[in-house]
Amino acid sequence: MRECNAVWVTLWHVDEADGARRVASAYQSQQIGQVVESFARSRRKDLTQLSRLYRSLSLDTRSTTIVKAEDPRVAPSIRRFYQRVNVASVLVAPMLWGERLVGWIACLCGEPHHRIEPDRVAFLETITHEATLVAHLTELAERTREIERIRESERVTREREREASYIGRLLHTAVGSLGDGAGIDHLLAGMVENACRLLDGLSCGVWVERSHGFSEVFCQNERKALIPALPEGKGQDEWERLRRLARGWPQGRELVSKKIGSRRLEELLQIVCGTRDPLGGMFLVALPMLLRERCLGWVVVITAAPPPPGSERWLAARALALQAALVLELDTLGSAERRRVLAEERHRMARDMHDLLAQAFSGIMLQIEALQAERCELPAPVLSRLEKIRFLANRGVDEVRSAMSIYRPALLDQHSLSEALATLSAEVWTSLGTVVKFASRVGPVSLDSKVELHLFAIASEAIHNSIRHAQATLIEVFLEPSRGGGLQLRVRDNGTGFVRRSPKGLRGTHFGIRNMRERARAIGANLLLTSAVRRGTTIRVVLPRVDTVPA
Repeated sequence: MRECNAVWVTLWHVDEADGARRVASAYQSQQIGQVVESFARSRRKDLTQLSRLYRSLSLDTRSTTIVKAEDPRVAPSIRRFYQRVNVASVLVAPMLWGERLVGWIACLCGEPHHRIEPDRVAFLETITHEATLVAHLTELAERTREIERIRESERVTREREREASYIGRLLHTAVGSLGDGAGIDHLLAGMVENACRLLDGLSCGVWVERSHGFSEVFCQNERKALIPALPEGKGQDEWERLRRLARGWPQGRELVSKKIGSRRLEELLQIVCGTRDPLGGMFLVALPMLLRERCLGWVVVITAAPPPPGSERWLAARALALQAALVLELDTLGSAERRRVLAEERHRMARDMHDLLAQAFSGIMLQIEALQAERCELPAPVLSRLEKIRFLANRGVDEVRSAMSIYRPALLDQHSLSEALATLSAEVWTSLGTVVKFASRVGPVSLDSKVELHLFAIASEAIHNSIRHAQATLIEVFLEPSRGGGLQLRVRDNGTGFVRRSPKGLRGTHFGIRNMRERARAIGANLLLTSAVRRGTTIRVVLPRVDTVPA
């Protein structure tokens, strides 16, 4: 720029889309640079038109061209700007590589075109040739890097194809065995045993990851069957230590190999892998069970010699982990299908109860009421018996409606347990007039459909018992966490209450309470009942351990 005595110089580059962009600029002073950049940002359309003019001149002349500042081919706004910054002429020197236009250098000068010396033009052309060579070398370097990236991608693709082919052969027999009637537990246990034998493992287990950490850990017993490594309601410290250990493991394709160096880690792995043998100095090898880039858990092997990455043992171990992931996914899909079938069956039962039982009871009541209307023609004993029959029919309708509220699938199939309980409470309040309030003190709860159905049924039974037998005017339903990471359903009323040891107090409710206890026992929960005369009743259903998120 100094040699050309220019106000500023701009390097333009032609891209593959036949457009042009400014690559670099140099200015006589910082103040001029700020003015030019501000103008360029506000006049992008005019600059695009100017670049087309320079491109056309470069292709036509293929040599340095001098453009007057007042040239009518230049946009009026740019001509006025040239006057503002004292630009009288522009030297446009094309950057040519063979027949291809790479770009150009625009040198904006304060002298008019007839005062520009030939030596200045020659110097600019020399600089342009050097810039063209640099641009070409840069382009070659970029193409070389792109070729290297393509070759590396092809190499990785071939490697993965080789792995996939090898793993596919190993998976073939396992996938075929899934249709032979073998149970999920049996298949999973066989894969764990194969992984242990393949890696010369001392012990092996499966850690299944759920929505809030490792919620299931299985190890093999002496019969090679999978059993829970941490008993129900115990080992809370071990659960938390497992979660902390697994947080540091990558969720990708690679297996984890970690040397057991601390006594604390050794004791933890002895518990979860079901062994009392010393593990110090050995290796923990964790094989990720991946399915569609999602980690379902880990097959964990304790071994003295982990397999080298890329070896056949390494590929075979990955194949076993994929087998385990497929088994878990098939079990999940099977559970979903079972839930769908149960939902359809519940819907059918609710529909049949409405269409058959409820309508039959309603018909009986209508007939009895019609007979009672003819009171003068019936003796008193007959009228008394008819009243008892009407009472029993009315009670039968209430029982059918209570059962329908339990078996109706719409609430649980379309909503979470909390939403279903809230809807049930609101419907009872609206239809029967008894105040029923619901409050959830937990966040999202991941529960099996069987657990949700039984908890919902227990809540519905407790609510209707409070209304029917205890004459309650206020019922409160709570879904809340319990100690040790569990879940509690609590139903409390202000009804008459009863003395538990009194047969009179339990009359009419003993079947309902027994039914609720059986439902709680079916999901591994404890049902606790507290009641006192004129002080109401509280029913608590406590699940020992459930993954919950505090609200």
